[in-house]
Amino acid sequence: MAEISIIEANDRGIRVFVGGCIERGDGSSFRAMAHAHTMDDDPNKGWVCFRSAKRLFTPAGKPSRLLWHEIAHCLISGGHYHDATFVRMLIHLEQPIPKEYRRRLQHARVYARKRYRKHNRRG
Repeated sequence: MAEISIIEANDRGIRVFVGGCIERGDGSSFRAMAHAHTMDDDPNKGWVCFRSAKRLFTPAGKPSRLLWHEIAHCLISGGHYHDATFVRMLIHLEQPIPKEYRRRLQHARVYARKRYRKHNRRG
């Protein structure tokens, strides 16, 4: 079970808008199925916008992977998109990591190892 529940996410100021974008209002359209407002200078920071309510929950009534994905965006500071920090948050939330995101995490680990070795050389 993930360490943060949907209710806890709500307590952290994460809100959900269905049927468009909170910025443009009900009935507004955007290309993605959902998106999160995460930037500090955004007056709508913490809002997750869904085009349709059917994307929020699975048929079994559990939060959808898309909902968890957008919550992960809100739980980290803005500007991370789908980088290693974002992938770590998905891991923290015990969500499956899409294949295309795994490479970013591996790349970050390799980079961190190289940086560590460079700064800790003896001689």
